[in-house]
Amino acid sequence: MSMIDAASQQLEQWICKTLGLASVSFAPPGATKGKAGISCYLLELVENPPLRGARRAPLQLALHYLVTSWADSHEASQRLLGDLIFAAMEHEEYEVLLRPLPAEMWRALGTVPQPCFLLRVLVRVDREERRVPRVREPVAIDGAPVVQLHGIVLGPGDIPISGAQVELPALQRVTRTDSQGRFRINGVAPEPRVKQLRIRAKGETLDISVEQPALAEEPVLIHFNLLD
Repeated sequence: MSMIDAASQQLEQWICKTLGLASVSFAPPGATKGKAGISCYLLELVENPPLRGARRAPLQLALHYLVTSWADSHEASQRLLGDLIFAAMEHEEYEVLLRPLPAEMWRALGTVPQPCFLLRVLVRVDREERRVPRVREPVAIDGAPVVQLHGIVLGPGDIPISGAQVELPALQRVTRTDSQGRFRINGVAPEPRVKQLRIRAKGETLDISVEQPALAEEPVLIHFNLLD
């Protein structure tokens, strides 16, 4: 049995119990004759996406039933429909939609316009949660090692230059030398070993290639002879 069949069967049982009827039809309005009964014609299926959450969202849609009634007299038919509509308004899982049906729709159904309402019934299909494999080993983070590039900027006569701007363009890192001409740039990849630096001091610019020393404590010596 499909979910729509199950929803229709549950609706039929509820109407029979509520109104004490033995006759509920799912045929179009006017197609069923008898002493008294309710017609619940499935008129349309409406998209009804659920709210997204941490759990896997169910599949769901809304069924719109066109509800009409029939009886030996118009008064009895209207009484059935009135009792049902107020009972449906009290039902937690059903929603009553009151809107006029266009005359073209009644003609398409092959009957005259008559009192009716739409009953909205939600159909939901739960989905199994995707199983996520349990992590049985510590998570290993494989990060590339980084080193520190440090050195000394020397001017003419090997005099340290203080306040010189030292830039590593590849990483957009900039620093300045201290009073003894020393500089440090952290977070530098060891490869490639040859680094391109740009030194600015006293209005002069020097683009120079330096090699990362094999020993971490060994500084890079940069001679800024443009100041001669």
